[in-house]
Amino acid sequence: MKTKNKINSVFFIVIVIVMALTSQVFAGYSLPSQPAGLPSSLENAAINATSWLLGFIVLLAVLFIVWGGIKYVFSAGNKESAQAGKKTITYALIGLIVAGGSYAMIAVIVDDVTNIKEPIITSTAISPTSGPPGTTFTIIATITASAGVDIATTIVHIQNPDETDIDTVTLYDDGAHSDGAAGDNVYGNTWNSGAAPAGPYFVDISACDLLGNCNEEENI
Repeated sequence: MKTKNKINSVFFIVIVIVMALTSQVFAGYSLPSQPAGLPSSLENAAINATSWLLGFIVLLAVLFIVWGGIKYVFSAGNKESAQAGKKTITYALIGLIVAGGSYAMIAVIVDDVTNIKEPIITSTAISPTSGPPGTTFTIIATITASAGVDIATTIVHIQNPDETDIDTVTLYDDGAHSDGAAGDNVYGNTWNSGAAPAGPYFVDISACDLLGNCNEEENI
């Protein structure tokens, strides 16, 4: 009975120490600043989430290692109790190794995802560059996304000098919209000015990939 009471007392002290360590460890972590809505940074959100999870797993593993050690030390010659203590320590160590490996994998994935850049818009052209009402203009642009990511939308904004849209046109890379060959990253389409009054107009091109990264080329 004395041995059991001694074990309980030691375990209680260990719990207090672990709780104190928990407060110190978690004091080093911070949640995203905004409590609701989408995070402003995918990288920061992922790092915060994995840090909290890893911290919890490490503290839990340490607790089990200590508890396994207590069981082993106070087994008092009981082989079953000693073996149970060893298993507890072994499983906790395996948990630490798995947690460390998972953290490394997540870090690699986060780095790959956050290195994806917005689409690049180059070689923009309009032909002809001017004409009377009813003129059909051909608009093309070369648009490239990060490796492994596809372009979702490419929109042309035909604007008045005050930057209000008078029309929008979707560009395609399918070989059927004055864009050359399909899948060559050259996007194109035509726009007929119709009954639009004569005057200067501005053209902006915006492109977004499937991950929501967007870029805009103004006044082409």
